[in-house]
Amino acid sequence: MITINIRGIDRLEFGIDIIDYKNKFRPILLELKEKKETGQELGMTQQVNYKDLLFDVGATGIKFYAYKITCKDFMMAFAEKLTNENPPIRVIFNASYLWSYGYKKAYSKFLDWFKIFPGEIEKTRLSRLDICLDTDRLAFSEEDRDLFITRARAKANHYVDDSYTYGKKFSGFTIGRGNPMLARIYNKKLEIETKGKEWFKEIWKENGWNEKDDVWRIEYQLRRKALKELSIDKVEDVSEKEDQLWHYLTTNYLKMDHPKWEVIKKPLKPELNPLIREKIKQGDLKKLTNQVNGLIISIGAYIDKSNIDEVQKYIKANSEARLKLKNTSFKNEVQKRRMSYLEDLKKLEGI
Repeated sequence: MITINIRGIDRLEFGIDIIDYKNKFRPILLELKEKKETGQELGMTQQVNYKDLLFDVGATGIKFYAYKITCKDFMMAFAEKLTNENPPIRVIFNASYLWSYGYKKAYSKFLDWFKIFPGEIEKTRLSRLDICLDTDRLAFSEEDRDLFITRARAKANHYVDDSYTYGKKFSGFTIGRGNPMLARIYNKKLEIETKGKEWFKEIWKENGWNEKDDVWRIEYQLRRKALKELSIDKVEDVSEKEDQLWHYLTTNYLKMDHPKWEVIKKPLKPELNPLIREKIKQGDLKKLTNQVNGLIISIGAYIDKSNIDEVQKYIKANSEARLKLKNTSFKNEVQKRRMSYLEDLKKLEGI
């Protein structure tokens, strides 16, 4: 039997920092200001055309950004006043754009198009990433809620509106609401039949869907704080760590005490290691450093040396002598300890 098991990026938000933004983008900001004010006065949406892409100019901006333009593929927002916390340009890719090309090609196409604007890109900042898997190999029930093991505190059941179903048909879970990282598990087929996006069915059919079975989506939403903890700072980092990220999310952040979860968490590459959150590594490193500092001082007191260089020289000589007796090297022992350290972190993370 042919089944579908498709993984992809469903939402991508990022900021763009431009060198000398205020001067380089002044003409564009003036044009958008004029279009915005005209639209407000006339009560009619104004439009701008940038390299064969027609954009609607919003009558209002969004938080931190005075101007907003939207086309069929993405939204862009432009700041009038600069802040250190927010990049001057914000971009949100539509789901249809991401699924049409895949996020890598969609991002590449966008960067090629973006060259029409003046100024040089200094850097990009990834602010939100939704990564998901659609599958018809399994289904979830309300009773599954107690089988989930997660670091998130909040859990909520969700039902579709009665007007779209016969009774309160269960549609899924949301876990971690309000956190920088959350998970959604829901009946995607039911959602698109009630809310639209019928084009998803074409993607499923191309991948072997029989057009009858329910398709469930397992989706993780990560905002900037969580992304930075995982050392994913820009869009380019996603392609390098996508498989590791999925493995981390499905074996650490949210996992299920049931054999069917194997369908979800199985990585594309069997040798993958899960990502370890940066804050966990840094927290453990800080603890070890504090311990070392205390031990160095204690050793100095024992050998009656108040100069830290003399204490370190004593420690180095002592360590080399012990390693020689064990017929090993510092490099070999560090590598062995590193593997043990990673295993300990995995246990700490609940893997």
